Order: sequence, then C-alpha cells, then structure tokens
Amino acid sequence: MIELSIIIVNYNSKDFLFNCPTSIYHSEVTFPFEVIVIDNASTDGSEKAVFSFTTSPFPRPELTRNPKNFGLAKANNQGIKIAQGRYLLFLNPDITLAPKELQKLMDFARKHPEAGVIGPRLLNPDGSLQYSCRQFYTLLTLLLRRSILGKIPPGKNLIQRHLMMDWDHQSLREVDWILGACLLVTREAIKKTGMMDERFFLYFEDVDWCYRMRKNGWKVFYFPEAEIIHYHQRQSAKGLKEAWQAHIGSVLKFIAKYGGLIGRRRDFLISSATTEKLWAKKHWSEIFSGLTVLTDLVTITIIFWLSYLLRLFLTTAPSFDFQRYGPLYLKTLFTVMVVLLLFGSYRHSSRKPVYQQLLSALQGVLFSTFCLLAFLFMTRGLIYSRLFLSLFWFLLIVGMSLNRSLLYKFNLSMLEKGYGKKRILIWGESEVSLELLERFLQNPELGYEVVGFLGSGKGNKTYGGLPVFPETFLNEKNFLRERKVMQILVPGLQTKKEEYQRFIPQCKEAGVDLRLVSPVIDLLFPQARTFEIASFSLVREQLPLSKTQNIWLKRIIDLTISLLTLLLLSPVILLLTLFHLFSGKPICVKEARVGKGRRKFFVYRFASPPGRNLFQLFNILKGDLSLVGVSPLTENISTKEEWQDKRFEALPGLTGFWRLVRKSNLSEKEVALLDLYYLEHWSPILDFEILLKTIPILFTGIFATDKSSYNSDLGL
Repeated sequence: MIELSIIIVNYNSKDFLFNCPTSIYHSEVTFPFEVIVIDNASTDGSEKAVFSFTTSPFPRPELTRNPKNFGLAKANNQGIKIAQGRYLLFLNPDITLAPKELQKLMDFARKHPEAGVIGPRLLNPDGSLQYSCRQFYTLLTLLLRRSILGKIPPGKNLIQRHLMMDWDHQSLREVDWILGACLLVTREAIKKTGMMDERFFLYFEDVDWCYRMRKNGWKVFYFPEAEIIHYHQRQSAKGLKEAWQAHIGSVLKFIAKYGGLIGRRRDFLISSATTEKLWAKKHWSEIFSGLTVLTDLVTITIIFWLSYLLRLFLTTAPSFDFQRYGPLYLKTLFTVMVVLLLFGSYRHSSRKPVYQQLLSALQGVLFSTFCLLAFLFMTRGLIYSRLFLSLFWFLLIVGMSLNRSLLYKFNLSMLEKGYGKKRILIWGESEVSLELLERFLQNPELGYEVVGFLGSGKGNKTYGGLPVFPETFLNEKNFLRERKVMQILVPGLQTKKEEYQRFIPQCKEAGVDLRLVSPVIDLLFPQARTFEIASFSLVREQLPLSKTQNIWLKRIIDLTISLLTLLLLSPVILLLTLFHLFSGKPICVKEARVGKGRRKFFVYRFASPPGRNLFQLFNILKGDLSLVGVSPLTENISTKEEWQDKRFEALPGLTGFWRLVRKSNLSEKEVALLDLYYLEHWSPILDFEILLKTIPILFTGIFATDKSSYNSDLGL
C-alpha cells in the first residue's frame, strides 16, 4: 500500500523535470511511494523528459497532461484526486533531494499527527539559506513587499520581520506559513480543510492553504533537520511578465478574500477556531460607508457636468466656459460632501432604513445649496447661469434620491449574503426580548440574525419561533463558535449583574461581544435614528476616549469652540447679567456635579432662561466639562451596577445624547446606557453632529421647564 504520493506540477521546466524525480528515486526510504507529474500544457518538450524514464532503471512517473495551463492550485488539486498515499508531498520541479531527507520528513510526520503541513529547510545551490517560512501578510507588508519602501527603514525592518530574518532557521518551529516549493501534507488535514483554492492561479495558494489549515486546528511546522536544494529558476523576460501579472492578480484576490490581512495575529493563531472571518464581511459597515462616499462623488460630478451641457444645449451661452465653471465644480463638490458628512450621511449608513438615508442626503443637499448660494451672492464679479444652477440642484436632488435607493437595495442584497450580518443570541424570555426580536425583523438593514434565546431550563423548547438554549451551554467550549455567534444581547437593563457576569470570560475567549441593550427608548435625535439600538459592550476593555491622543484632540476642540463662543456672545452674556440684575432676580445659581473620576465640582447658571447654560462655558475652560459628553451627575444619583461606572472615565458634557431623546422621563439606567453608547461610539464628527442639533436647546433653555424627576435633578 502506497504511503506517500509525491506531486510535481510542471510548466516549461524540462531542464529540471528529469533531475527532480531522479533524486526522489535515489532516496533511502522504508516506505512505498508514487510520483505524479501534472503538466500544465508545457511547450518546451517537458513530456520527453518524463518519457525518458522508460529507458532508466526507475519507474516512469505517472503523467497527466492538461490541454492548457490551469495554474498551480488547480493542477495540485488534480494530483490530490489521483494520489493514493496517506501523505502527500508537493514539490516544485526545481527541487533536488539528498538521499536521506525524504525519510526524515516522513519520520517527523508520523511522530506529530497534529501537523497538517510540514516544510523543510530550503537551501540555494551554493548552500545559502532561503527564507521559506514567514509571518502572515498584512496590508502593509503586501504594499511594502514589492516597492522601494520595503528596502529602506522602517519598511525594511517590517519586511525582515515578515521574512523571519531575525531567526537562524536552525530549530524546529511552528510558523504561520511555508513556501509551496516543498510541502508535506496529511490526507486527513486535506479532508478537513479542503483542497487548494483554485481562485489563485499562481502565488498565495500556499499562504491561503496554511491559513485555512491553522483555522481548522492543524499545525504548520518548519522542520530544518530536512534540508532540500531549491534552484528557484529565473524566468525569461516573457515568463517574468506573466509571473508578475499572476502575482498582482493573486494579491488582489487575496485582498478580496481576507482584506489584505489575515488580521491581528491573536485572531488567526487560535488553532481551535473553526470559522473563517472574512475581512469584507466583518467590516461591511465601513466598506458600505466608503462606497456611499464614492457614489456621491460620482453622482455630484455627473449631475454638475450634465447640467452644464444641458445649459449649453438649451441656450446660446458660450461653449465650455471652464475658467468659471471648473472652480465652481470643485467648490460645489467640496461643500456638498462636507455638509453630507456633517449631517451624518456616512455614519453607520449601512444600518439606516431607506427613508433615513434619503432624509439625511436631502437635508445635506438643501443646506449645501444655501451655503453655495450665499457664497455666490457675496462674491462680486462671478455670475453664473440661473438656468444651470436650477438644473443642477433639481437634478442633484433626483440623482441623490436614486443613488440612495439603489444603495439601500444593494446593501440588503449583501446582507442576505452574509456581509455585515451579525449572528446574535438574545438573553432571556420576556416581552422586551420579543420586542427586540420584532425590531430586528422590521429593520433588516440593521443586519442582525437572531440565532435563538438564552434561558433557563434544559432546552428543547422554543420562544418567539426560535430555539431556547440553556445559559449553561455557554460553559461548553465550542457552543458559540459552532453557531458562529458574534454578539449576545442582554435586553431591558433589569438583569442582575451576577446572572451574566460569570459568563464574561467565556465570551471574551470566544470573541463574542456581550452587550446590554434597551430597545424601548427612542434614541438620539428627535424624528431621526429611532431604528438604532442603544447598547454597550460588557467585554470591551478600552473605549475611544481613554486613548491619550483622543483626550487631547477633544480638549483642543473644546477650548477652541468655547473661547470663540464666549468672545462672540460676550455682549449677550453682559445683557443677560444686566437683565437679572435690574429685575431683582439672582443672577446665578450654584449647583454641585460629579464628573470624571467621581470628582466633585460646581457649575454656575443663570437663574432663569433664556441662555441659562452660557456660564457653563467657563467650566469647559476649567476642564470640569466638555462641550459634548456624558450626563453631569448630581450627588444624589448613585450607580448601583458596575457596568455604569465607565461613564466616570470621561468628562461630563454641556450636551449629549441625554438632551436629544424624545422621551423625557428616562430612567437612571437608560441615561447611563446613552452615556456609555456615546463613549463607545465617540468621534469628532459625532460630537459636531450632536452639538449642531443642540445649539438651539443650549441657548434658549427649552429643557429648563422639564418636570420629569430625573431631568429636574440634573437641572435640565
């Protein structure tokens, strides 16, 4: 019975095709083997080199000749289907083996059944080392590998780490991947992992295969005791061009499959993982936002110049007046895109229903129209066709509406294919749990796929039409991975800490996000993102505002805007002071607050509206408050659950989500959740968006007469 099948894929390598099998037949081995040659339509007479074994003392390799060049991966897969051995050795034709090296490889494979892939130490013909084992690629190493930046520091240092040049390659080591010039693979590993990915015509098929082996629990070993000569033949000028094109094509396919990364090392080196997370599927929200930006740029450009051509067609205006309309195009493009960005058109755009996408796009278009018209009005000497402007803005509204509608349909189709899809479990069997499920069903753009519920009991029951799994199943090692669960949602904010606290380690180990969620409050801005789900991760360790660079950025923005506002509104502050003084009312009231690090501080406010919050700008200058932040707690409000304590890691704000919700009688936990939601999703653009919506509130005192007990405690 054959124990080892040796597969050689050949393409125009006649000069090596006799020597490689000959060195194999000279090997001193104690097991039966076979040699299989797959020829990819060579034109250099390679077939004659194989047939020359007919007159030699060795058996002739089994030859399969393809009608055309199918590529390396597909040809290797042909060999796998033909092979009969328990082990398979994949060799390039330009490999030469010393007599004892094949036996060394097989002896190691027998002693290590956990090894899926084994690679020997490759040497050049002069005995120098070839760096045949490497770290997985990242997008940066892909870009640096074939550019001049990879030859100079710091890019050179990164490439050296990728090639593992800081190691002498003389000891046994488990590695990320090994060059496909010589790979010993077990048939069992191939059965569980699958054959080579035939999308890769040449190059990267070895990277992809080793990656998938590791994800399926197999180890990839570099075994330096076996030393093999690799001639690494140089290509002709024509062959070099074809190889370069194949390399670029494989790079693009690799990026499409893995996003140019196989991620952070801690993610893909977990050998017990059973699921393959594609970068594009995992980051679909960011990709869709980028696609929205790109299509908006294209739409604005097409509409602008289409309007220009229509104006030329409908009037006797001078043709191609680019001196005036070229700069106007650039100003229009910049203004519309910036306004759309500030109106939140690109934030979480893949999770917005079509009406919300249309609304934000149309708001941005109309606001940018006023901005540009104001600019044109104030710019003397620059007169543009009113027909052109009318055509442009009308067609832009139509074009943006059509663009958003098509993007929405495209997003739904991609969600059905699993892009951006989040497989989740809902904790508990309650009305709130069913309400959460119903919201997901009514809003497919949210991208949630509910796997089932976590509940008490022994299982074997359903709730809301979905299975109920006992909470104790979370203790099982592969329960979450087998079901590809990405999040567990704990709804209602009424769950006691101890019920889910003990499962946090299991969630962290499985890479599952455990989140507190409240689906019952209407979130964020009035008549806006009511479809969003307010939630906060219980396993995320670092929030954006805990990073030093973000703290300083936010502080600089706070100081800049506060100083400018105080300078601009100093006459208003003076008038309000005089008004209170002559009316006989107290000018200011002093109120205690609890801020970052639970530090106590005081705020001063005008005793009555309007503009009662203006004095708090001085608290921003002192560093007690931020323009946008978490709610400033009073001393008589105490947090009773540990998950709420993270709100004390950031400065309270003059405004925040807690000012913008429709519901006035928010519970303490709901306000805390809004604060934590803000901290988890913070960005400068989000701050600007919140501030833009609350400027009228801050300076008119709309909430000053709110009678809700919680908001009155806050002095809102």
